[in-house]
Amino acid sequence: MARPRLTVAIGAVMVISLTAHAGTGQAPSAPSQPSQPSAAAPAGDAEKGKTLFVKHGCYLCHNYEGHGGAAGARLAPNPLPFRGFVNYVRSPRGDMPPYTAKVMSEQDLADVHAYLRSRPRPPAVASIPLLAR
Repeated sequence: MARPRLTVAIGAVMVISLTAHAGTGQAPSAPSQPSQPSAAAPAGDAEKGKTLFVKHGCYLCHNYEGHGGAAGARLAPNPLPFRGFVNYVRSPRGDMPPYTAKVMSEQDLADVHAYLRSRPRPPAVASIPLLAR
């Protein structure tokens, strides 16, 4: 059951990577131009991001720590790069509802992104006695 989820997750990352650069005419590996004001991520506040993550119900699918759940992918501690994250949240695939700029501003998403980056890594499987058998 984990294999189909992994396949879907890999496919989603590939689609996001490709669509993030679709309108630029650049290959995904091309460096972004520093003169674009929207290319830089706004500074995020992890505490505000945690509040927004709960307020908007993100935890229902992605768990409070962003480590994923039955319905949502693992987001933390290494979320997509900010632009890919924004693109996906604004136009998700699957069952996730879209979060338009009216619902969550760019700054709100920067705060949520900062929160996800701040989450600790889950413990290694080998460090959990029940799972290390």
